[in-house]
Amino acid sequence: MANLTLEDIANISFPRANFGGYRAEDVDAFIDDVQVSYDNVLKESAELKRKLAILAQKVEEYRNEEDSIRNTLLSDSEAGRRLSAGSQA
Repeated sequence: MANLTLEDIANISFPRANFGGYRAEDVDAFIDDVQVSYDNVLKESAELKRKLAILAQKVEEYRNEEDSIRNTLLSDSEAGRRLSAGSQA
């Protein structure tokens, strides 16, 4: 069964049972469908949160690597300038 949409839930209609009420089987079946859909949404949300946490961790690792590379390049550049200045003296 596919997940219910908000439109499915908002537009549900049950056939009338005797005495103007709704048939319990129809209402129970719909509630079962809502529970399955809600469970699927919760599982998907948990999986997306897990993936987001992994990606956030990777971004932080890449930023740290970028900072390390930048610092290395700046150090090498400064060392090159000092060597160049020393050889010209």
